[in-house]
Amino acid sequence: MAKRGLRLDKDFPVVKPSSSQWGILDILHETNADRVCLAARSAGFKGDTDILLAAPLPSPVSPQQNEALGLFYIGESARRFGFRVEYWDARHEHEEVFWKKLASANTVGFTAITGYQLSEFVRLAELVKKRYPNMPVILGGAHATLTKPEVNLADPLVDFVVLGEGELRLPALLYSFYTGEGMKLVDGIGYRTEDGEFIINPSVHVPDPAKGHLVRAVSPWTMPYFKAAAARNEMILPTSRGCPWSTDSCDFCSVGKQYLDSYRGFPFELWRDDILAVHKEVRVRHIEPEDENSALAILEAQPYLPFLKELGASSHLHLRSDQLLDAQRVKWLAKMGVVRVHIGVESGNERVLNQVMHKNEHVEDHFVAARNLATAGIEMVGTYIVANPTENWEEIKQTLDLAEDLSKVFPKGGYRATIYVLAALPGTPIFYTIERMQEFNARLEERGDLKELAAWYKLPVKAEERIKLDPQLQVWGKGQERHPKVADTVQEVLGKFLIGQEGLGRLKEETHKWLWPTPTTLRGWTQVSAAYNPYLPKEWNAIYPIAGMHHNKFHKSPQNFPGWKRILIKPFEWLSDVRYRHHFFKYAAFELWLLEHLLRWASKRSVGKNLDEVHRRKFMESYSETLAGH
Repeated sequence: MAKRGLRLDKDFPVVKPSSSQWGILDILHETNADRVCLAARSAGFKGDTDILLAAPLPSPVSPQQNEALGLFYIGESARRFGFRVEYWDARHEHEEVFWKKLASANTVGFTAITGYQLSEFVRLAELVKKRYPNMPVILGGAHATLTKPEVNLADPLVDFVVLGEGELRLPALLYSFYTGEGMKLVDGIGYRTEDGEFIINPSVHVPDPAKGHLVRAVSPWTMPYFKAAAARNEMILPTSRGCPWSTDSCDFCSVGKQYLDSYRGFPFELWRDDILAVHKEVRVRHIEPEDENSALAILEAQPYLPFLKELGASSHLHLRSDQLLDAQRVKWLAKMGVVRVHIGVESGNERVLNQVMHKNEHVEDHFVAARNLATAGIEMVGTYIVANPTENWEEIKQTLDLAEDLSKVFPKGGYRATIYVLAALPGTPIFYTIERMQEFNARLEERGDLKELAAWYKLPVKAEERIKLDPQLQVWGKGQERHPKVADTVQEVLGKFLIGQEGLGRLKEETHKWLWPTPTTLRGWTQVSAAYNPYLPKEWNAIYPIAGMHHNKFHKSPQNFPGWKRILIKPFEWLSDVRYRHHFFKYAAFELWLLEHLLRWASKRSVGKNLDEVHRRKFMESYSETLAGH
């Protein structure tokens, strides 16, 4: 298992509030509504709204109607600096509302995750450019943050990108754009000049809760969205930002770059006041904090869960298995109203789990956590990732079997699972590794000399492992700390090659397992998601919908196919069970095509969650070929 405390290889620095640079505040100093209005008029903008912040559909039939918090936090922050902000969310409003609001806006800003929502951004932005060719288009959110800015700015639809957390970046960008001054002080943005040059200002700050940079998301402008979500028991409101494990765990995860490996708690007072404000309008009966990891909320000294308990609201947390090994801690969570825990199980194979994914857990941890949850009466939602670089079919089957074995720990209805295919998203450590391995393979093809190839070798972390090395390998490994290194799965073969114990052919064989094709354009990334990867075999992509049907039919089918309609879905349920248990995912294209159309028909007639089974509405999340999520 990888050693905790060592930062994974990444293409960005760690930035915390204590190390942030605050030049951006010079732009926002004394910014107010009068100054903003004057600057906008002077720049020739006459709209009643400075910016319309838009959230396109995240999937063809969106699974939930919660709130676009990423937009609300930055929009309400911009409002306090004097900007006039409007919102549009495709999950809550028809598209004609978007065009009505856009007609009075000076600028439009979109959020998008890679995959289907990004394709919706492309569709809408193309229409914006046709109707309002001079209107600036800003792209923010996860995709803009993760992808190299040049990739997005190369598309004519994008005028500006905002990277990472935008509480200060968005208002500073807007004001600089209006005044034509200070753009160099706005970190974490990219834009294209009039002569086509790309200007990228690296991110050098993260919002600091201690300095008051974080704001309440609930306001008169956002309340309608919160009320709609609360009425459906789908309200989300995080207690923290980032993940305490992001620096050295989970190569597949994009959270590190989104928050620059900085983990911060969201101020309890702001969080509480937002909930109470909504609660006055619509009773809040359930909340999903939606933290990347609920490490802060589960501390008994913290007030978040006790407050929800006092309010009479249940909750759904996101945790790791190694946070659930203490049975008493898990019982306390149940006492505090936690009814469901989402766990990233990831893989049933130890090699893939820790040498490829760097999860820093043992498979047995998942069984301990599952037993503790089952005993406490807390439902488990497990997520898994297959089709990782170097992973073979036998290892994938181990993950499928693990998901099945964990389900047997729980009573009927106490477990559900989603099995994704790897989406090696830009900004993730595994994407960075793929880039490095493509470069290393090029060196092999050029037949670089031993000294050059040795620069890619890294000494083992543990001293006892270093002692066992051939003396020449110890020499090769010294003094190369800052050079890119090969993937851990290639490390041993490279070492043997350097001392003549393996041939070049064997080294190439192991290296080629990392030569994954990846998109190179914004529009290319619209086709890749955690539910579907066009570069994978069809039968591997079929795992996602078939496994979803197999593991989640108990929760989802009764709501979407009540009464006699259940016979419509029964044949597909039976087929998914047979396919899953026999690990047979081939020749499923026509079957899945029929299933997709049946589910689209059913989901249009579904009316949210009832009081007893919160989160049932995520029906389509396990079947449609899109990036599941919000």
